[in-house]
Amino acid sequence: FEQMQNAVPACSESTDIYAAAGDRQGEAQALQVWASATVETDAPESIRLYRQAQTIFRRVGSEGGAASVLNNLGLIYEMQGDPATAEKLQRQALAGFRLLDNKRSQAKVTANIGNDRVDQGDLRGALQLYEESMRVDPEDAGRVTIAGDNIADVHQWQGDLAGAKQGHEQSLAAWQKVGDQDSSAYAMSSLGRILFEEADFSGARRMYDQSLAIRTSAGDKLTIAQTRLGLADLSLEEARPPVNQEVAIREALVVFQQQRSRDDETQARWILSRALLAEGNSVDATAAMRHARS
Repeated sequence: FEQMQNAVPACSESTDIYAAAGDRQGEAQALQVWASATVETDAPESIRLYRQAQTIFRRVGSEGGAASVLNNLGLIYEMQGDPATAEKLQRQALAGFRLLDNKRSQAKVTANIGNDRVDQGDLRGALQLYEESMRVDPEDAGRVTIAGDNIADVHQWQGDLAGAKQGHEQSLAAWQKVGDQDSSAYAMSSLGRILFEEADFSGARRMYDQSLAIRTSAGDKLTIAQTRLGLADLSLEEARPPVNQEVAIREALVVFQQQRSRDDETQARWILSRALLAEGNSVDATAAMRHARS
């Protein structure tokens, strides 16, 4: 996080140098990096910088640059809880990558549109998009594995825990084989949730703890908060002291609000309502649930 913050002055200086030299392509690329560095701390500013980069890319005729910006803008809107706008932007990006016959980027953006369909409740459509992303670029093993994770998530939401578990176990084995710690942590966290739903609480805690150790080492505040929220939810189910879980949930909520992760914030608020209810505080529990629904 600190490295990203330190990158901002360098990006600003780099943008000015490229602009003074008349290198519009370099200026747009610097703006794009600058936007990426600010997305977690100032999403509106990040959007402004991406839009500025997009304008320049279009003026210089860089279809690939413009498509990349559109995809990144879509990711921000998805994070902010606006999947319809995210999908619109990413479908524009997909058209650009198809024009360039960039299979790798096509596969990535197709999967991102699948995520937008999930957020809009279209699990069947999402599943088709994830499968399509695997077919577009089957040589990209990492992308195929990510799509496998996404498909496993859909199976879980559809109630097929056995299929979801098998999918995430296969993904975890693949990520561990190539030494991808971040993706391994994601698969572990997903397996933790499935084991939780199967009432294998000790297995779920083991997966969450392993995921948390990796994410803590990486220092990613958002994923750390997500995993701690899962552990708090599990602890409530195990009838551990709800006051302790309330503290953990509220700490995670601060992170979700700072990073404008609306889905995570919504989930945290309804888990918070469970903790408050377990404490006998029905008034605040009701308020938390209403806030979640809003």
